Amino acid sequence: MPTEISGSTGVNKIQDNTIVNADINSSAAIAGSKLVNNEYFNFKFATQNLPAATTLVTGALTEYSGVTEASNKVTITNGGIWQLNLFVCFAATGNANSRWMEHHLYRESVKIMDPRCFIINIDGSYEYTSVAGSVIVEVTAGDEIYLNAAYNQTATISDGYCSAITGRRIS
Repeated sequence: MPTEISGSTGVNKIQDNTIVNADINSSAAIAGSKLVNNEYFNFKFATQNLPAATTLVTGALTEYSGVTEASNKVTITNGGIWQLNLFVCFAATGNANSRWMEHHLYRESVKIMDPRCFIINIDGSYEYTSVAGSVIVEVTAGDEIYLNAAYNQTATISDGYCSAITGRRIS
């Protein structure tokens, strides 16, 4: 049975910054909405065929709090320090002996991540590969996060490959 705190030691008497992790029961189920930085997003890429050019990669928010999405860009509602993660799995579909792929993650017009790959095509068929990366970056309210992809051959991203940009505000 819970202990009621009242009188001169009641909850309203607890001073700021006096409760520490050791004061919280390890089995406490604290809702994410009670945490200061409960802002996150999952921008899942749509199935799309990308040309041999630089292209804005399309998708949609599937889970989110503290962000909005328009024109295939995620807009941060509250500034702070964010961890952004990128995972792109794709099939290189051009019939070439070698292919390169660049994935440029932007905050506004500033490139903040640039994972690349180079594929040697052994048998002339589709080659499946992936790139991933993570970056911690300071953003301001209203900043847009988006991915441009550049390929020297056509490629396909499928929503079944779990390709996405994810982010979580960490301070």
